Amino acid sequence: MYTMVGRIVQHSIIWGGPGLPGLARSVKDYIVYGSTDEINLDIHDVPDYEIRRNIKSIMSSSGKELKSLGQTADIMNMLADAGFVQRTVNDSCKHYCIQQLLLHNIIKRRQEELDQFRNGFNSLSLAEVLRTSSEIVRIIFPRQTDTIVTLFELSPIIHFDDADTTEKVMTADFFTTYLQECDRRKESNGNERKVTLGKVLQFITGCPTMPPLAYDSIQVTFHVQQLPVAETCLQEIRLPTIYKTYEDFRDVMDGAILSCEGFGLF
Repeated sequence: MYTMVGRIVQHSIIWGGPGLPGLARSVKDYIVYGSTDEINLDIHDVPDYEIRRNIKSIMSSSGKELKSLGQTADIMNMLADAGFVQRTVNDSCKHYCIQQLLLHNIIKRRQEELDQFRNGFNSLSLAEVLRTSSEIVRIIFPRQTDTIVTLFELSPIIHFDDADTTEKVMTADFFTTYLQECDRRKESNGNERKVTLGKVLQFITGCPTMPPLAYDSIQVTFHVQQLPVAETCLQEIRLPTIYKTYEDFRDVMDGAILSCEGFGLF
């Protein structure tokens, strides 16, 4: 099953689909290189909170405190699970112990699934291409900060239909101002919901991030209706031209996008 998932992700990327955000750096390294020798292990990549806390306890302990810690049930069970049967943790083996615990909990506990995914992902040698450039890896496996859409990258691909009426010209100006305002908005925290450029992009295209190969264009057209309408397959949005003030236009855009955080077929 994971082999097929890897193939799907690979073909999506090759044909201009979005990258795969959210992967831990250690997992990215393993997918790209296929070897545990090339992995940069990070405590923050351990998915289990309790295990991560226990490893941090080992990292911050030394001497008698470390020896005593290694005799607690939680630590002994964690060490045994990672293959440290009847092994005492002390200062001389502490670093090795930590590295093996990280490797086990980040990679080895799910290595079979990762190998299957990598086999599918590399069926067209995509992993070999990624090994040639860290920049390509960043594009294919973006970090959270890399997935934030900016007006700088979005503006060049937005194309307006001919604005041959006063209403269309005004609506085009409203939309430009709206994109600028969304660019200044922060991602939502807690229960607060705000329209960001990522949400605008998702409304129009079905995807909240810019894909590796980018879109050829996003077409902006106009209609005499109350609400905006998006055609995700065509990457097109139709804007309502009936509003006379920017505030009314913005409120309608916010309401439509926030109530339709999917493919945008409103």
